[in-house]
Amino acid sequence: MTLVSWILVIAFCFGMTVTTDSCLPSLGTPQTVINYGEARGTPDDVVLSILDQYLPSTGINTNSDIAKDRLSTYINGCVDGEDENDPLAEVIVVQKLLQETITRVNTQLVVASDPQGLGFIETECRSQRVRPFLENLTVLNQNFAEVNTAILQGYEALACPRVHALYTDVVYDAFCTDFATANANGLILLFVISFSGMVLITLRASWRSTQ
Repeated sequence: MTLVSWILVIAFCFGMTVTTDSCLPSLGTPQTVINYGEARGTPDDVVLSILDQYLPSTGINTNSDIAKDRLSTYINGCVDGEDENDPLAEVIVVQKLLQETITRVNTQLVVASDPQGLGFIETECRSQRVRPFLENLTVLNQNFAEVNTAILQGYEALACPRVHALYTDVVYDAFCTDFATANANGLILLFVISFSGMVLITLRASWRSTQ
C-alpha cells in the first residue's frame, strides 16, 4: 500500500507540473506575445503556441490552415461576430437558401392547389395525376421545412459564442480549477499516507528486533 501510494504521489507530481505549466502565467515571454502582441498568461497561450509550432500557417489554405483556424475559433471565439470567423457560416448560408426554396415552392403550391388552378392544370395536362403529385410535393416541402428547423436549432446549439463557452468551461473550470484542486488535494493526502506507512513499517521493524 505504501509503495502504491508513493507511485501515485509521483503521478500526481507530474499532474501538478502539467496544470501549473498550463494554467499559470509564465515568467518569461511566451510565443503568443510575438504572434498576437498580448501577454495574457492564460491556458490559451499554451494552446496557441502548440498550434503555431505543430500547425504552421502556409498561406495556401491547406488542411493544417483550416484546422488551425477552427481550433483558434474554439479558443478565441468569433472576432467581432464576423461571418468569416464563424465556422458555421456555411451552414447558415445553406439554411437561407433552403428557406428561400421552401417559400418559393409554397407560393407555387398555393396557386396550383386552388380549385380553379387545379382544374386548369388537369385540363391542360389531360391527366388525373396532377392532384397526387401536388399532395406529394406538399409533403416533401413540409419535410424540407422540418429539416430547415433542425438546421436552425443545430446552429443555435453550436454557434460560435457557445463553442467558445464550451472551451472556457472545459479548460478554465474543469481542467484549471476542478482537476488542479483535486490533483493538489490528492498529492497531499497520498504523501501523508505514504509517509505514515513508512513510519509504521520502520516502527514495526524496530519493535520486532527488540522482541
